[in-house]
Amino acid sequence: MFKKHLGRGLGSAFFLGLALQSSAVTASESRSHWWFSLDSMHYSEPQPVYDAVTNWGESFDSRGTRQWTYNRFETGWHNGHWGIALLQRLDYRVDMSRDGVEFWGKIERREALEPGRRYQVTAEASGHTGTGIKLVRLFSHSRWGEGSAGLAVWRVNRVLDGELNGWALATSASEYDYQADVDYFYTEDPLFARPDLDRATGWGYGLDLHWRMSRALWRYSVDVNDLLGRIHWRHVPYTQATSTSARKEYDANGYLLLNPAISGFEGYKDATQVLDAKVHAAIERTIAGTPFSVVGGTAWLGQKLWGSVGAGFRQGAGARWEASIWPQMRRIDLGYRAQDWQLILGLDRLNVQRSRAVELSFVWGAGLHTR
Repeated sequence: MFKKHLGRGLGSAFFLGLALQSSAVTASESRSHWWFSLDSMHYSEPQPVYDAVTNWGESFDSRGTRQWTYNRFETGWHNGHWGIALLQRLDYRVDMSRDGVEFWGKIERREALEPGRRYQVTAEASGHTGTGIKLVRLFSHSRWGEGSAGLAVWRVNRVLDGELNGWALATSASEYDYQADVDYFYTEDPLFARPDLDRATGWGYGLDLHWRMSRALWRYSVDVNDLLGRIHWRHVPYTQATSTSARKEYDANGYLLLNPAISGFEGYKDATQVLDAKVHAAIERTIAGTPFSVVGGTAWLGQKLWGSVGAGFRQGAGARWEASIWPQMRRIDLGYRAQDWQLILGLDRLNVQRSRAVELSFVWGAGLHTR
């Protein structure tokens, strides 16, 4: 029961959804128009993103411990220097210990354990889905460039936030002792399937900032999402418990199943969830006398700093091709930007089902600009 709900809860929750990253309308564009933006970023070190959705944990290997997905969808109306938008979002992040990734993968696949091996098992999870609105103020300055500041407020539909700390000791090739302390709050209990939950109320807010500037052959841009972001919860279900291997249950081949004995307490509380800020910054240098440029970028995502390098090619008025590589993610991005729309696709391999780093971004709307 424990393994079934953990895999289904974390797997489906952490790698589903469509989304948008902060989009800014050019401040000098005074006419009114609609805009539409969709952005979805997924990253999974211990297993492919597709496996994380369909069977979380079974294909875990030793490539890493991080998993995250950051998503938004936004559509709105811009008139002069002001805009308002409807938004939907889905953000989740899981960080596990290396021992935890290795142990979980082995027992999911029913692989032989090394007798006497002790695993330190830790996991931290944070995520939510929500629907709301964003108020945007656009600005421009002849010297310092142009951009926007947006205040987003949303009603939260689902949440999971907390941590697990414990250990496991292999006593034979197919059996192990374990103990883990858990402390988390949720709208649906992925670990112990707590029934008959009262409905929780959660409201989130955060600032989205965008800035860009061009000087001669140089171009700079910065995008920030969820700056000072918080979600305040009232009467949200929570569990604090200790699970142990005191209760034993085996499969037909004699391999110990994860079905722990549980002691602790559960209830309801008010809580505050602190959101991870997401930052993208880029700098571009056009090669004088040519349509080509060199691009460098950095991003703060999943509580880690990432870097990219790439090249661009300008084609006619307002059209631009760009290719970038993110070495730490092993992801290559290909993008096309026209005057009224842009499309970016990023993959770490051509086989999408085996990819561990995926990005899809589409923006439409006259005068729109993203990173």
